[in-house]
Amino acid sequence: MWFQKPQPVRPVGERKMEESKVEAIEVPENHLSIGTWNACGLTKQKEVEILKSGLDIIGITETGKGREKDPPGYVWFGDNGQRTQRGRRTHGGAGFYVKQHLASLCDVVKEEPNRLWI
Repeated sequence: MWFQKPQPVRPVGERKMEESKVEAIEVPENHLSIGTWNACGLTKQKEVEILKSGLDIIGITETGKGREKDPPGYVWFGDNGQRTQRGRRTHGGAGFYVKQHLASLCDVVKEEPNRLWI
């Protein structure tokens, strides 16, 4: 008779932490590095991945960003999304994290629902 090996059980509500696949990108001096990411909700772990990437500008969609602080060294330009009816989760949200030393060079040119131009 064949039996499947039992899998370890995680306590309810505990999420499995995935190993980060983000690596710092080597960019030649005087070059601007830009990336995009459908984050499906920003978390502390994803904040670490943003920092690891070292990108100068990161376009992020589906942030679910509430009132969290920006990752160190970055400034947020964008829409934080909307709270659900019960006010528990935020959905949507899109914008850009720009490194602090570049933030003074950026400005929101045009903002419409679901669009942001910097």
